[in-house]
Amino acid sequence: MKKLLSMILVLTLVFSLASCQPPNEDPKNPGDDGSVAGTSVALVTVSINPSIEISVDKDGLVAGVYGANEDGQILLYGETDNILNKSYEDAIAYVTDLSVRLGYLDAETGTVNTSVIAEDAAFAAEVQSKLGDKIKAAATANGITVSIDTSDPFSLISELEELKAKYPSRADIQALTPNDYRLASTLSEREGISILEAVGCDKEDMLKRIGAAHNTLETHATEAYLAAKREATRIFEKSMGIVVAGAYNEVYLKNIMAHTGTFYYGAAYQAYATTALTYRSVYEIKAFGDAMTSYELDATTISAVKEELGLTDTAALENEKGKITIDSLIAFCDDFLAKNSVDDEVETELRRIIAGAKAAAELADKATTTMYSADMAALKTQIGIVVGSINTAYTTAKLLMTDEQKTAVEAVLADLALVEAKVGEIMEGGVTLSEVDALATEAEEKAAEILEDIKADLSEAELNEAQAKIEALKALQTQLTTDFQNRLTEAENTAKSYIEQARAEREAANSDN
Repeated sequence: MKKLLSMILVLTLVFSLASCQPPNEDPKNPGDDGSVAGTSVALVTVSINPSIEISVDKDGLVAGVYGANEDGQILLYGETDNILNKSYEDAIAYVTDLSVRLGYLDAETGTVNTSVIAEDAAFAAEVQSKLGDKIKAAATANGITVSIDTSDPFSLISELEELKAKYPSRADIQALTPNDYRLASTLSEREGISILEAVGCDKEDMLKRIGAAHNTLETHATEAYLAAKREATRIFEKSMGIVVAGAYNEVYLKNIMAHTGTFYYGAAYQAYATTALTYRSVYEIKAFGDAMTSYELDATTISAVKEELGLTDTAALENEKGKITIDSLIAFCDDFLAKNSVDDEVETELRRIIAGAKAAAELADKATTTMYSADMAALKTQIGIVVGSINTAYTTAKLLMTDEQKTAVEAVLADLALVEAKVGEIMEGGVTLSEVDALATEAEEKAAEILEDIKADLSEAELNEAQAKIEALKALQTQLTTDFQNRLTEAENTAKSYIEQARAEREAANSDN
């Protein structure tokens, strides 16, 4: 397990070192008015109690928005469509009004902290000036007086000083300004890379990547949900490190000189069995994510749609199975709005309701995407370890092997290279659910074939030794798999209800605003 984790860390570092390459594509988000926000060139942060980040493109349009803390996520829940692709001035005015409506901004607030970071200093100054004016104007319209504080927070200065004290010989660290550190820290948090890696990227690239991250992260996730997701991922990674099939490889490596022509059987079986196990788990995770847009809507959402459209019943909203899901709701609303003339207010409210319903589903979907990508990375690491193990032993046994045996080993290595390539394809999202199922079946068949070879090759004592190891691990493997499934369910439930409840409670508490 320690070796597996070490390899994962090494791979993570290798990938991270290459992570300062700019994204291949810029984030594009078509707005309701046909506008399309482009590459982020400025990062705007606004802290009331909710803390939010807004990425702005060169034309002043919002290219991305993110709730940087739980209150920020509650504030933005279901509101993304009202902010993306709008001018940053309109967006910040809307966010200010929303903060008042949800009780975050009131007469007791006093000060709103803001910052603007851009490659172009003149553009940053312009945005900062208009940003402050818009916040104060929107607050005044709600009968609230606020001041704008653009100074660097004490906590940020303290963190920067600690970083400089930790790396006194790093010239790039010592040269960091508070704004430099704020930007690098934001990139570090949004992409999950270290602060040292983030510092190595240039400002233009950081702004672009933060904007892209704003459109891919779980923007409505709460800390409770993220904790559940992290725990689910951690448990699965742990289960990946306990592969019962590894017992055979241990026996072969222990007795390699007695099996110079077949030593690779154990490692090959471990690789195929691990691959099959991972593919099956990934299939379950991916199926869960794919099904999220088909989960049944809650009664409150259904009632709201029924009221907005003036429906006498909800039969028209049902799918062919008699269920009202996000997909069936969207299909009905699209058809209804295309065939009927409705007030703009009704259409706006419908889109808000649908956005809220989709947010929970998309949250879980994005979480599963993150999770199965992590699982694939763990598998890739495991395959690399197995291949390394075979190569090391091959060097020792090669001189004692026949040409036929050498060909067999090289065929296994070539096959594992194909598995590694397929893992990369899955990580890039280029494999369907049915293809994952087929890959799992293929790996299971190969594992079964080589297991028969193992049973014919090992002595009775060696087989008993391997079986004892397997039995000891099986119980733990079963428990870990059960724990993983339970955690995944917890994450799903959190995604569906936690943020919705928090938002509903805040709206109810501030209904008079």
